Amino acid sequence: MGIAPKYVTIAYRFSTDPRTARFSHLSKHTHLIELFARAENTAKSTRSKKEFFVEVKELDAEADEKQKAKSSKKGKEKQLKSKKRVSVCCH
Repeated sequence: MGIAPKYVTIAYRFSTDPRTARFSHLSKHTHLIELFARAENTAKSTRSKKEFFVEVKELDAEADEKQKAKSSKKGKEKQLKSKKRVSVCCH
């Protein structure tokens, strides 16, 4: 299974970053080099008791999940509406 690198969109953040911090995008090979350099410096300088790690996220998968959630939510709304109609008709 092969995927061309230009079609892969990933981002990262460090475990020491706030949970609300945005992910940094990796779009070029130089960004990956910078990631390793920053990770090494951060791991050495952190005073945190928790384990240091890099969180990597595939952005295309997230977009697909959001689209699926929207479509399933619409389906649920339609089901609820039809159930309401059935219950009203039955009384």
